[in-house]
Amino acid sequence: VNILSEKSALKHRLHRLTCEHFKELKSQLEKTAHELSDKTKGTDADLHIKYTDKGKFECEIKFAGDILIFTLHTNIFSFNKDHYIQNLPYIKENPKRAYFGMIEIYNFIADSFKYQRLRDVGYLIARIFINEENKFFVEGQDQFGFLFNDLPNQDFSNDTIKFLIEYAILCRGEASRGHPQDGGSQQGFRPLPLVGLGSPARSTTNTPEEYCGT
Repeated sequence: VNILSEKSALKHRLHRLTCEHFKELKSQLEKTAHELSDKTKGTDADLHIKYTDKGKFECEIKFAGDILIFTLHTNIFSFNKDHYIQNLPYIKENPKRAYFGMIEIYNFIADSFKYQRLRDVGYLIARIFINEENKFFVEGQDQFGFLFNDLPNQDFSNDTIKFLIEYAILCRGEASRGHPQDGGSQQGFRPLPLVGLGSPARSTTNTPEEYCGT
């Protein structure tokens, strides 16, 4: 009973913490959108940059024909014993550190939304995992997984959030250059899947099998 109670309390604390982190991300994303809009004003009439708050669990930034969607997953996750995270000394010292909240980043073509092309697909370009100690790592396209794979030494700070957003904006083109039918030009730490625009729950339909929702 004590174990179940502790686990439940951990999950609730971690969910509240991840919600706070997502609020910080939304604030930084809005700030980034304003800064980019000011810097590009008068340079390109078609380079319209816009931030939209879609509620507690989702926000987006639109720019240069693309949309990046950031979603907060409502579940808490751990990993199977064969996942490399479980072999880190940092995790073995305290198994509670192996529980994470998750934020996902998707890339869609803006016209898919504008013209309601529900059969269009986009890319899940990154998953951000944050534990109770504010440590995090990322799995994703391009260099995401290599830049952010040092879990014990990475804090999910405001500076980190800013860098993650800027890198997501820079790498979104790489994720969308390939043809949807052939899976695109995925060169990342691990291939992340295509996801349908019309999916009723984008953030739950493509969870890899080693992620164990709790």
